[in-house]
Amino acid sequence: MRFSSVLDDSPRQNTSRPRRVSWRLVVVVACGAGSPSASPAPTAASTKATDSRTDKGWTILSLSLKDDGTGDFGGTARVRNDNGGTMSATFTLTVLKAGNPVASMQGASESVAAGQTVTVDWVSQDKYVGGAGFTTAFQCDSTF
Repeated sequence: MRFSSVLDDSPRQNTSRPRRVSWRLVVVVACGAGSPSASPAPTAASTKATDSRTDKGWTILSLSLKDDGTGDFGGTARVRNDNGGTMSATFTLTVLKAGNPVASMQGASESVAAGQTVTVDWVSQDKYVGGAGFTTAFQCDSTF
């Protein structure tokens, strides 16, 4: 990435030349705020459908949820690229129990050929809730 610069013509002592000022672009990506216990649970409004396994040309073929070893939700999924070409993507998986959201998980895939299936690791800052009866809402956030 190239950064442009401008000339600063403001008056200064002991100099007769304009001073060069550099500009820098800083991009901040927020993946969560605060400690894991401060992470809010997803709201029902963020959940479009339950047991949804396909979005924007990506399909979850199998899914395994578990405690990630630190007390938070974690898991893996086999995800297939049903798009017409090689793509990368970021995903969100909302986990519901008895219809109520209990976790929001993130995952990603990189350079997946059309028709290829890959393993996606899911991470979350939401505390793990054991038991059966989970449903999910799968969302492809971006493809590139």
